[in-house]
Amino acid sequence: MERERAILAVSSLTLALGIAALLIVSARQRAADARRNLDAIMVFADPSHCRPGEPLAGILNGLSFSDERTYRPRAGAPIAVAGFPAPLQPRLRRRFGVGRDAMGFMTFAELKLRGRWHGLAVSRLSTPAGYVGIDSFEIHFDERPQLVRDTLARAGFPLPAVDEWRQADYLLPAPTPMMSVQSEHGGATLYCAR
Repeated sequence: MERERAILAVSSLTLALGIAALLIVSARQRAADARRNLDAIMVFADPSHCRPGEPLAGILNGLSFSDERTYRPRAGAPIAVAGFPAPLQPRLRRRFGVGRDAMGFMTFAELKLRGRWHGLAVSRLSTPAGYVGIDSFEIHFDERPQLVRDTLARAGFPLPAVDEWRQADYLLPAPTPMMSVQSEHGGATLYCAR
């Protein structure tokens, strides 16, 4: 009986030390994420047209591909991103459309990309999965929507009010894309589509 109690005490202590170590590692990771500057990664060639530059365009293009045999979307290969200790693995996720006017489910390719861009806390990037080229993409933030909208407007993104859409103007020689900052479960999303 005494031996079983000793084993149980050692097991409980080991479990408690393991949980404490995980909490410490998690806290350090959150602190590193909060300090990581994404300004050199999340580059836009033309914010007024929501056109990503390098390396952001390459990252978005690498999130997914279409399987040549089945034509189904697949997650892209791990992507090396400056400032991250290991390549980041894109993943596929089915979710219901984009914004409050969403009409159905789509498969999106997502990349957890935590850090700060223009001082805003970024959580991930996403784009419709399996398509060639960057026709639309999203940047997700752990920030209030109005703060995201105001900060990005100062950075050159011509954005309407939160949860409203700037519609594409196809009469211009270089059509402007649809843009919006949408409210999203305690955060916000910048949505760009050509």
